[in-house]
Amino acid sequence: MKRFVGFKTTLSPNTFIVPRLAAFKPLPAIFLRWRMAKVLSCREAGVDCDFVARGETVEEILKQCVDHGREAHDMKEIPKDLEMKIRSLIREEAA
Repeated sequence: MKRFVGFKTTLSPNTFIVPRLAAFKPLPAIFLRWRMAKVLSCREAGVDCDFVARGETVEEILKQCVDHGREAHDMKEIPKDLEMKIRSLIREEAA
C-alpha cells in the first residue's frame, strides 16, 4: 500500500468509498427551471377558442391538442399540415 505525504489512510486499494444517500438533498425548485413548460393556444393556431395546452414535451402538447380537437371542434383526425403548424407554434412558457 502506497503512502502519500501528509495523507494517511487505513483503506486498502480495493476498498470503495460509497457516499451515504442521506448526504444528497434534492435541489430546490428554483434550480430546476431549466425544465421549462411548453405552451400552445388554439387562438395562436388561428381558431377562435380559449383552449391552452401546457406540457413538458412536444408530444404532451400534441396529445392535448388532438384530444381537444376531437372534443371541442369535432375533428376526426388531425391533418399532417395542421400537425406541422401546431409543432411550429409550440413555444417555451414565459417564467
